[in-house]
Amino acid sequence: MGVRLMYDNLDSNPYDILEISPAASTAEITKAFGLAMKRRSYSMDSIAKARKILMNPQDRIVADYLRPHLPLVQRLKTMSFSELSKPLPSLEILNTMDDINNYDQEQLKKVAGELVSSILKDINFLEE
Repeated sequence: MGVRLMYDNLDSNPYDILEISPAASTAEITKAFGLAMKRRSYSMDSIAKARKILMNPQDRIVADYLRPHLPLVQRLKTMSFSELSKPLPSLEILNTMDDINNYDQEQLKKVAGELVSSILKDINFLEE
């Protein structure tokens, strides 16, 4: 049975049914399965299908993809366009990257350090 068919019969997202986070381990999924069966908030069939989906790596990827990452917006109270007035970040191409395929380990470490330093400055993590 494909994961799409399993989802058609589910009441909600498998993570919501078992009340776990997407970072849950297999042990946490198993524990949550038992707790969900005791709570009986969902049908036993939905709880079993949720566990089966989350225990299968391929099906779990689909569950991760289909899970909403942001809460649904019920209504916009105010609109702020202040982020649009900020300048776009600049992209600086480092000349040291031109011949990177011919570098030895020490040269690669130096270039990587410069690149990390440049990125941290761009995000205002390091002061210039």
